[in-house]
Amino acid sequence: MSKLAAAKPQDLANIAWSLAELGHRDQQIMTFVVQQAQQWAINGTGRSSGVACIPQHLCNICWSVAVLDLQQQVPGVLQLMASLSAQWSSMKLVPDELRQLYQVYIWLQDFELGGAQGLQVVLTEQQLQQCREAWSCSLRAQQREAVTRFQQSVYSAVQQLPVKWSEPPAMEQLSRGRDGREDGALQVDITARTADGVRLAIEA
Repeated sequence: MSKLAAAKPQDLANIAWSLAELGHRDQQIMTFVVQQAQQWAINGTGRSSGVACIPQHLCNICWSVAVLDLQQQVPGVLQLMASLSAQWSSMKLVPDELRQLYQVYIWLQDFELGGAQGLQVVLTEQQLQQCREAWSCSLRAQQREAVTRFQQSVYSAVQQLPVKWSEPPAMEQLSRGRDGREDGALQVDITARTADGVRLAIEA
């Protein structure tokens, strides 16, 4: 931890991002990173290094917390989001960063964290809409990509299963939340629902 204390904001943000990509839930390191980020949000700089912190660092850290499902870090995430919200007009968040924030929103909402309102607690409706649009654009781009032969073969195999469907197999569908409505969080290769009410989601 002594080496981390002297790390620059970009270094800590990269560490958090790497842990999320690897699916490695190091509670100690992530707690330290979130605490440092909270100091950056207050001071606008890395506490030890004096190097400016940019929005990308905060977005990466919040996204990493969500991907790793570190629910004990929710208060810190909400504080960081509040800081971003307050500086929104002076920042130019790129689509990747907006998509990250929307993933954080979905995580908070699905697990009923932060008052079950997700980032609506700290982001304005206009800010949240920008995040939602960036995420939707990404999904539409995925939909336009050609369906692979393997995916098509899996789809054909599912159609031939001796199962009665209430919703027959369909390709490239949006995921659904716990209430059964589309939440736009993921693009699912193949979805279906049996006559018994069992919902299937298949990644080919």
